[in-house]
Amino acid sequence: MNIKIFKNALAWTFAVMTCPCHLFILAALLAGSAAGAFVKSYFIPLFIVFSILFFISLSKALETK
Repeated sequence: MNIKIFKNALAWTFAVMTCPCHLFILAALLAGSAAGAFVKSYFIPLFIVFSILFFISLSKALETK
């Protein structure tokens, strides 16, 4: 497998996983647990971090070389 294709696939996968819209789903799924309490108490900072990671990985995935 070509390393460039693998890196592109990895960047797309990371972009999908860090999409900020998935944070709402994660908060709903983890409701009632300690992890859910963590997500709820740090929702805004997590949203900002997820957004930054999403845009970085999306820019890497869309990069054409």
